[in-house]
Amino acid sequence: HRTSVCTICNKLFCVSCGTNDHTSHNRACREFENCCAILDANIPENLMPYFPTDIPWT
Repeated sequence: HRTSVCTICNKLFCVSCGTNDHTSHNRACREFENCCAILDANIPENLMPYFPTDIPWT
């Protein structure tokens, strides 16, 4: 349902990990952090301190 018509405004629930101590868009969610770690392990560019570009001075 739409947020504007929600009747339970102060109740939290995370769909990803199934807990009710934070919302689904919380970036500190354990499940979100685990998924990010898996992606980082499979994409070596994510481990670089800087982002590679085609601009010579960077």
